[in-house]
Amino acid sequence: MKHLLAFGMLTLGLALALASCGDGKQAENTDSEEQNTPASLADYDFARLNYALGASAGFFVKDQGVKLDAEQFLKGLRDAAEGKSTMNEKDCQIELEKYLALEQEFKAQEQLRMGDRFLDSMAKLPGVVSDSSGLLYRIDVEGTGAQPTDSSYVSVNYVLTLVNGQVLDSSATGQPILANLKNMIRGWAIGVSKFREGGKGMLYIPPDLAYGVNGRPGIPGNATLVFSIGLEKVLTKEEYEKGLRGQ
Repeated sequence: MKHLLAFGMLTLGLALALASCGDGKQAENTDSEEQNTPASLADYDFARLNYALGASAGFFVKDQGVKLDAEQFLKGLRDAAEGKSTMNEKDCQIELEKYLALEQEFKAQEQLRMGDRFLDSMAKLPGVVSDSSGLLYRIDVEGTGAQPTDSSYVSVNYVLTLVNGQVLDSSATGQPILANLKNMIRGWAIGVSKFREGGKGMLYIPPDLAYGVNGRPGIPGNATLVFSIGLEKVLTKEEYEKGLRGQ
């Protein structure tokens, strides 16, 4: 959001050009590049710079999925550059914030509809249990060990995906995470407590038991989360703290 607002305030162009063209390789100057460096700004190829600024803005607009009206885009760019814009920087910021809020709301509503359809279909499958909280879960391998409560310390392997199958996160192979369930999202705490040590299965977590309408970085607002989990062990507090210290 900060980059888009900066663009609206006419400072994004140069930043995007530097980011897109540099791509983290600023330290890789070659002898030929140094030889092609102009002796002064008077010798600079401003046509190429202007094209780079325009292309960088275009890449950004494309990545954001904004419907481009080239005529209005160029008019706004030209008017601002010539000091004739009908919008000041604050007006631009307000308009961009309004768009971003509407976009976020639309995407969150779409996630909610998609998640509801997914949960409805999962609830009809054999072996899937509906908890009173709204959580759905399926136990594929019955564990034989201890069973945690929703505030226990545990060691768990997991893979997190969205309902479309996109993998968002996972524990490293053979390296389960240590978790204090009372500090996890509510759906995870409720779901993991359905398993015994050695148990494996699935959790289907609606957004109100996950990250809600706002989501979090990498997770859309109103996203239904799908976890494949394996409960390794229920830990004592001492085991949990020792594990965190890497001992």
